[in-house]
Amino acid sequence: MFDFTEYEHGIEGTGADIARAHATCVPCYDPTHGHSVPMTIEEHSRGIVEVMKRVKQKYPDLLIEAHDRLRSGAQDYLPLYYEHGVDVPSFDEHWGFEYMWNPFTDLLSGKALSTYEYNLAYDIPVYLHINLRFDNDNCLAFWWYASTCRHLGIGGLKPGDATWDSHVDAVKTYMRLKPFFAEGRFVGVDLMLHGHLLDERKSAVFVGFNMTSRDGALSQEFDFGDLGFPAGAKPAGEGVTIVDGKVRFDAEMPALSPRVFEVRWA
Repeated sequence: MFDFTEYEHGIEGTGADIARAHATCVPCYDPTHGHSVPMTIEEHSRGIVEVMKRVKQKYPDLLIEAHDRLRSGAQDYLPLYYEHGVDVPSFDEHWGFEYMWNPFTDLLSGKALSTYEYNLAYDIPVYLHINLRFDNDNCLAFWWYASTCRHLGIGGLKPGDATWDSHVDAVKTYMRLKPFFAEGRFVGVDLMLHGHLLDERKSAVFVGFNMTSRDGALSQEFDFGDLGFPAGAKPAGEGVTIVDGKVRFDAEMPALSPRVFEVRWA
């Protein structure tokens, strides 16, 4: 993990002073460091990436996480793909935007919907370790982050907790299907229906979500070819039908619940 890689340098004082310095990006003016005076954000960012590359060269199998992506000013100016996979490998994954403390609230507030949007834009894996203490018995938060974070860690529960058993069952299902979530091709049918495709296996996992406080039903129809499936593919699975040449997903969806569909095709 590369974290606390501030652009600011030598900040002293109260918390308010530090917060103000972070907001204004006070750079380093030390003339003995070999950088411009003051140091530029570009120099700072390239320096961090250079350290990542040297670590990767020495330990090529080590996973490197860019935590908060060159934080404290730099992330405001750099795209998330900055120096990823360019020439010598550097970092492997991003941190999941700090949705770790109360992921259930972050999801219902709309903040964590950004992990879906991230997957539409990038194939760079996201790592997030989530606190399941506040998740509901339907495991809504667990399945949302499982579907949008390729590298997932969990904690916050212990045997005897109210939602322990439901989460144990969810984790068992996840572990059985993990290759789809960790390695599969992500497709966004829409915000509330995600697909994870392993083309070589001719199979996929889709996860649907009901984010409302009312029971409802998922009924989603789309052209299978739009997701990059080969022409003539005939998908099948529980809750999956073909209607007028289109694929249709149907399921009853209790309030604040997910639904996992397993799909295969010939």
